[in-house]
Parts: sequence; structure tokens; C-alpha cells
Amino acid sequence: MKNGTVGMGPGTVRSTFSLLREEGFPAVVRKGGEKLSSLFTEEIYKVQDINTPEWMSNTDFNTYCIHDTEYIIAQDSPPNQTIDLEVDTSNASAIEVPIVGSERSESVTITSSTEIRRIVSDGTYDYPAQLWSTIPVDESTDTATIRISTDGASSRRSRNVFRQNTSAHRTRVGLPALQPDREQPPIFLLSIDTLPYSARESMQPIVEALGSDATIPTEPRTQAHWTPPSHGSMFTGTHPGDHGYVGHGKGQGDERPINPTLTTIPELLTDHGYKCSSLVSHTRILPEFGFGRGCHRYRGDVMGYNDWVSRNHDSRESLSQVIEWIDTDLQRRDHSLFYFVHVFDPHYPYLPPLDRLSDKELDLTGPSRYREQYDAARGETGEYLRVYERDHDVEQDLSAKMERYHSLSIEYTAEQVARFTDYLKSVDLFDDALIILTGDHGEEFGERGFFTHSSLYDRNIRPFMAIKPPATAEWSVPDTVNTVDFLPTIAHEIGADVPNSCAGEPLQTKDGNSVPRITERITPQRYNVAVESDGVKGIFTYDTGYPDRPSSDVIDAGPVLTEFYDVKAVRDGDFTELDGPSNAAELERIAEEFATSGAGGSYDSAVSATRPAQETEDRLQDLGYL
Repeated sequence: MKNGTVGMGPGTVRSTFSLLREEGFPAVVRKGGEKLSSLFTEEIYKVQDINTPEWMSNTDFNTYCIHDTEYIIAQDSPPNQTIDLEVDTSNASAIEVPIVGSERSESVTITSSTEIRRIVSDGTYDYPAQLWSTIPVDESTDTATIRISTDGASSRRSRNVFRQNTSAHRTRVGLPALQPDREQPPIFLLSIDTLPYSARESMQPIVEALGSDATIPTEPRTQAHWTPPSHGSMFTGTHPGDHGYVGHGKGQGDERPINPTLTTIPELLTDHGYKCSSLVSHTRILPEFGFGRGCHRYRGDVMGYNDWVSRNHDSRESLSQVIEWIDTDLQRRDHSLFYFVHVFDPHYPYLPPLDRLSDKELDLTGPSRYREQYDAARGETGEYLRVYERDHDVEQDLSAKMERYHSLSIEYTAEQVARFTDYLKSVDLFDDALIILTGDHGEEFGERGFFTHSSLYDRNIRPFMAIKPPATAEWSVPDTVNTVDFLPTIAHEIGADVPNSCAGEPLQTKDGNSVPRITERITPQRYNVAVESDGVKGIFTYDTGYPDRPSSDVIDAGPVLTEFYDVKAVRDGDFTELDGPSNAAELERIAEEFATSGAGGSYDSAVSATRPAQETEDRLQDLGYL
């Protein structure tokens, strides 16, 4: 079986015709169902343990993957067992309880001090059905016990043959959501893959949709050079060397997810009464790697190579799905909602919807030819010292064509986000919302020898960003926003404590020039750290300590390459290296202190992230990761 297609060999065909002659078509269907069921022996499997929210005790939850696309957080108890949820309701007006897979039982009974509710399965749900019930809290007490019990196995036969003979099928209690007794702003974190600041012109549709309510920072920074560690930094407010998720499968020891001791944005928000949903289009930011912690729903709407042509999965489809979720959620609440959306359209192979290209511009083989040429230019591993300032033989016209495709894809994505923004206005969520839109990194097309997203130069770590505070907010967005600022900004906005681990600052109180700006690149070949201060940027390259920062001994031995640039000159297109700027020693001292702050302090994770089923070698090869 490959790419979801079940092949039939000659022997299978002969057996099928023989059975058809002897027992008729119903027997063929039955036998075929049994065969398919054997190929799909477990449609639901656990991918990660989850910390229980602060307001709940006595129940363990896990993240489960279903059909390789849907993820749920649910408790793991045997079928037909009564479950008691102990909930602190001191700051809540109600509790929303999801029953997952409710069609697997004849009925589900929810009992609290305020009511008894019996839910009868009527066979209309698609697995994994999440049937939400809102239970009012007893205002005379600060605690509540909610008992959930299932009554018998459903006699309804599944309509999907893939669902037969699977012991994992049963009714589960999903992660509840508190309805807080005060309104909190809706929060939207929108990540567009491969979005450099230089693409601002292509982002005009969303700039216009957000209008004067939003700020476009002129000096934003990511804290990592590619998708996995960049999102890890967004979600935890820490640098890659601290959260530990630098990728997966690149080298020995990098199987770990985000450091489980760190608080993520959804965990913080769930603790404070938010209902959290995420939809992503990249396999490297799935719950297997820690991104699902605290989420009530999570979908991997993964964009494969063919989707750049078919458009079966793209930003339009992803945002339409999130709109459906919001419509559903608004039936229960219009505040304390969080949505994280990641879209992938601008990434290699860059192709925009084909109707946006003229016959002359259309070149379906261009991306693969371009890939072959830049692979030859950077070598098998893209080793930094090999690529640095290297002349290359990539055709300039071909590179320019790919950059044109990239711009058109960004423009298409911006139109979809603008449509989403207009929808938020139509359902009265826009004004009250905190909206953070960002690129996770940029993209390089041969500048100074680098391609795709592999350096710490501005074209890669200065993303496009737009931030809209709630209408009632009395703070403005500074020009110097880092992606590690997102979590502390969200915490500050809802009145929560900022975790001590955070390296970022709340934008509400940030001094634009308060601290040096740092981005690191952790790869199996080299460790690089960029430090910016007083208008000068230094990039220091060391031997690697992958998947951690280098050891103190390596740092003490000094960098194998040092680069300095004038930030203002770079803005004007002058990439000339500075020869010993006045603050060179200070920048290197900061880099050394930063790199050794976690040296030897990598977390010991007993949990190794399993590679998601969607992440095949072919897919990684197609997208340029292998």
C-alpha cells in the first residue's frame, strides 16, 4: 500500500473472480472488507502523554492520532468504565465536556451536582465524533465532580470498512474546557511558512484587510532558521537550544519532542479557560513533537507535493476548515477561544494555483530542475563552510522564475488570510481579538551562496509579521518583535504569569532596544549563533554539539568562522562584511555566554517522538528535506 492506495496483484485478481463465480458479489465485498481491515489494524494510536490542566485532578490524558490526520486528547480507560473528573470551578461558569467516539456506545450519561444528562447515540456521527456537552457549575462550591459512564456497546455497524476489527475503538472522554467567568479575548496565531519580510508587497491583501488596527513591525526576527525549531520557539518562548526540538531524523539523538517541562501556548491558555484548536500543514509540527499539548482539537491537513497542482490541501482549504470550527464553537462561547493555523503554500516547490500563470510562465518541471541545481551547489549536507560565499551554477533565469512563483504563492495565501480576516469581522470576533500573523522563516534564492532556508542572514530570519492587539488594548507594537515574544505577550494579555523559562518579553511592556537579539542554528554539521546589537550583527560558527549546543570546551576554543555586518547597510543591499567593528568583542562575548548557558544541560527526555505516519521518505524528498 502506498499513498493510501491498496494494490491488487494477479493472485488477488484471480481469487476475486473465483469468489465472484462461486458465492456472488456480497462475498467479494465481505472478503474485501476483511482484507482491508487487516491492512488498517489500528486507526487510532497514542502519540504522547499530556499534562493535566491545573484546574483538573485525578485523570490522565493522552494524545491520540486517528486516521493520520485527526488528533484528540482523551483519557485512556477501559471500555464501559465510569470516569470521575475532579474540577476546580472557582473561576468558571461552566464546563464543556467532549465525548469522543460517542457512536461506539448505546448512550453516555454525564452526572454532576447540577444535572444528569443522557446522550443517546443516533448513528449520525462520523468517527471520531466529538459531542460536546456544557455543564453549568454549582456556584455554591469551588469544586465539581463530573461522572461520565457509557452504557453498552453500540450495535450500529460502522459504515467504514477501515473501522472494523479495531480494539482501539471505544468511547473516550476528551479534554474538557472551562468556560471562565470573565470574557477573555479570542487569540489567533497564524503562521505562514517560508514568508520573508521582503515579501511585504505580496502580502498587501492581508495588510489591507487588517487595516490600521494592525502593526507591521519593520525589524521582526525568528529564533531559528527552519520550521520545527522556529515553531518550538513560538510555542514556548524559548530558544531552540532550550526547548530542544531541533527537527527529527536529521542526526543521532534528535528524536525528542519539545522539552516536556516547558509550558506551551495552548497549555497556558487551557489552564486559563481557553478552548484551543490547531490545524497545520507540515508534518514536523504535529502533536507527536509536543505541539498538541493543551489542544482540544488538532488536525494535520498536510500539504503534499501534488497539492501544489491539485489544490486538494492548501491555505484555502485549511482556513475554510477553521471557519467551520469557529462556527461550531460560537454556538457555545464567543470569547476565550484560541486557534493556531499553519499554512504551507509558499514553500518549495513554490507553485501558485496554475490559473495565476500564463502559458508562457507555466513550467511544471522548473522546481525539480531548480532543486537539482541548488543541491549540486550546496552539496549533500549543505555544510555551512562549504556554502558560505560560494559561487554557484544555478541558472539566474530559473532562480528568478522560482522567486516569481514564490511571490505569487504568497499573494494567493495572503488573499486566503484576508478572506479569513473578513470572516472574523462578520462574526464580530475581529475587534476583540489578538491576532499574530508571522512567517516561521524566510527563503533564500542564492544570496551569498545560500538556498531555501538554511542561514542566519536577514532574508531567512527576518520574517513578515503583522500584529493586531484587541481594540481595547492600551499598548502599541514595537518594531523589534521576536517570535519568542508571542507566549509572554499572550500571557500578559490574559493576566497570566509569564513562565520563568521564557526568553521573550511581553510586547505590552517591551523596550524596543532592551536586549541583544539572538537567533541560533543547530545542525548536525555546524552550530551558528547570530547576535545583533547597536546596529551590528555578528554571526559566529562553531563545531556542532547536535542536537544540543556545543560543549563549553568547543565554545572556549573559539569560532571557526566569524562574520560581521552593518544592519542598515544590509537593508540597502550592501552585504559587505565589516572588518572588526568596535563592538566585535562584545558581540562574541554575548554569543559565548548564550551558547554556554545551556551547555551540558540538555533535557533527558524519556519520551522519543515517533515519526508521524504522514511523514514518508518520499514526501520529505519531494519537499527538499532529504
